[in-house]
Amino acid sequence: RFFGEEGIPWQVIGKGTNLLVADAGVAGAVLRLQGELAAIGEPHLGGESARVTVGAGVGQHHRAGAGRRR
Repeated sequence: RFFGEEGIPWQVIGKGTNLLVADAGVAGAVLRLQGELAAIGEPHLGGESARVTVGAGVGQHHRAGAGRRR
């Protein structure tokens, strides 16, 4: 809310592992997700299926194996 009220442009990058930025940089604020937004939840099993909640800030290698490890 602060950035909007101040007229500052902003972007959310998740973890930012596949991010390319121009040499000139970025105009505004860049937010990296941490804490609960970078967490892997416990799996929910139901019959022959399973669901795992994974935050946008979790790295790709962790995200890909989240269900397999649980």
